[in-house]
Amino acid sequence: MSDNDEDLVQIEWRLLNVMAERRIRTVTALRKKLIDLNVDISSQQAGRLVNQFPDRLNTKYLRGLLTALDCDISDLIRVHPPGDNVGIKDENQVHPVKTEKPKTVKKKVKAKKKTSATVTNILPPGFDE
Repeated sequence: MSDNDEDLVQIEWRLLNVMAERRIRTVTALRKKLIDLNVDISSQQAGRLVNQFPDRLNTKYLRGLLTALDCDISDLIRVHPPGDNVGIKDENQVHPVKTEKPKTVKKKVKAKKKTSATVTNILPPGFDE
C-alpha cells in the first residue's frame, strides 16, 4: 500500500459553486439559512466550510447544507479518479466556476401627467382685475 495521495481519488468540494448557482453570495447569508434550520454553526465554522475542503464534516452541517441549498450530495462533492485533477490544483481544492452577474431589473416608472391648474376667479362678481 502506498502513502502517496496521488493513488487516492480526488475529491472536489463544490460548496462555492452551489452557493453561486443559488445566488447566495456571502458566508453570512449561508449561515443565516443554516441557523433558520436550527443548525447551530459559528461564523468561523461556516467560513471554513465555504473556503476550504473540510477535513471532517459534521453530518448535521452536511444535512443542513443539503437542505438550505436544496441540492444533492453529488452537487457538493464530486469524486474524480486518482491522478485526474480536472482543474483541482491541490489534493482537495475549492475552485468556483465563473458565474454570470445577475441582470439588474429596472422598474419602469410611469411619468405623471402634468395637469393644468384650473384657474377659478376668486373675486366676487362685478370686480375685474
